[in-house]
Amino acid sequence: MDPIPVRLPEDLQARVDALSKELSISRSSVLRLAIQQWLDAVELRGINPMLMEQASPVGAETPQKVSGPPKKIVYPKGRGKAP
Repeated sequence: MDPIPVRLPEDLQARVDALSKELSISRSSVLRLAIQQWLDAVELRGINPMLMEQASPVGAETPQKVSGPPKKIVYPKGRGKAP
């Protein structure tokens, strides 16, 4: 497995840290699980999370799709190039 450096905003990092502590797993494991779930939603279920209004807690109703064209994705500035 090749390492992939990731920079997160402080609030997102705090959420990752809190979840890793709660589940007694590493930050890397939390991020791997989150990415896997994102990819599964897109690939297996045909759901595009970028078109959802807001993520729902586990067990809540499925969020409704946002009407209208998708918003332009703004990539963070950094050393890498946007896809």
